[in-house]
Amino acid sequence: MKRILRTLFQYAVVLALSCPVLVAQGGKDDEEKPHYPTTGVRFVICSSSGGNAKSRIPSTLYAKYGKGYLPVHISARMPGDRVTPEADGNIRLYDQIPEDEKQEIKPVITIPVPAEYLKGKVTAIVVPAEEIKKSQFFFLRESEFPTGGFHIINFAPSQLEFLYSATEELPERGIIIAPFKRKDENTVSRNDPNVWSFSSKKNKDVKSLTYVLCVPAEGEGGMRIPIRQSKFAVDPSLSQIFVVVKHPSIPNAFRLLSINFNYEADKRNEQASQQGAAGTQPSAVPTATKPRRRR
Repeated sequence: MKRILRTLFQYAVVLALSCPVLVAQGGKDDEEKPHYPTTGVRFVICSSSGGNAKSRIPSTLYAKYGKGYLPVHISARMPGDRVTPEADGNIRLYDQIPEDEKQEIKPVITIPVPAEYLKGKVTAIVVPAEEIKKSQFFFLRESEFPTGGFHIINFAPSQLEFLYSATEELPERGIIIAPFKRKDENTVSRNDPNVWSFSSKKNKDVKSLTYVLCVPAEGEGGMRIPIRQSKFAVDPSLSQIFVVVKHPSIPNAFRLLSINFNYEADKRNEQASQQGAAGTQPSAVPTATKPRRRR
């Protein structure tokens, strides 16, 4: 019996000594996770080809931040983490991290950010091309497309008609959304004629919208061409943007691409930054701790 008790006591001592080590290791791993800036540009893909492999941007690239690099994840539907433009107003994305600080590498793409979009929270809609350097970027201020909203951006060459109602009964005539017209520096504003926007803050009693998005009838007695008919449930914490594009292969057809905005990720980043050491910059991925090259 004494031998058994002694053995149990030894196991208990070993377990008690090992627990603090495990906790400490977990904390260290958490500290090494990259912290992203709480303002800057984040990217979301809108591809009329539906994500064709020939026009797909790599899902992970890297951007300089502080003394290291941050992985930049670019995908469809949800914007990724934020990137801060460099001092010259450009965002440079790399497909690898240099071996050391002295090694010079070339970015796979350099993205000029419009001067008025260098500060604050910005989303860049990415229209990918087969050659990544020919991809297009359209910038919008997130303050103009706030959460709790429902927004439509017409990137098609045809005008659209939008009928909506807070009840089941739709009006006979809808709002005309102008066709896309490229602006200087590829910016998108809520006040553009090719943009329609609904704000829950200005319509606090509205819980859902019944709507029809279509191509308006041509001439007297013509027929509308429906694109989408559905309901939108108003959620104060979520904002949805529909980007309308011309179908790449079917004549007189369109595609509706959805982008969902939720700022919970921003809140987590702000909390992580506040929990860091006072007076220090949020940590990026150190050059020496990431894989050297993407294969």
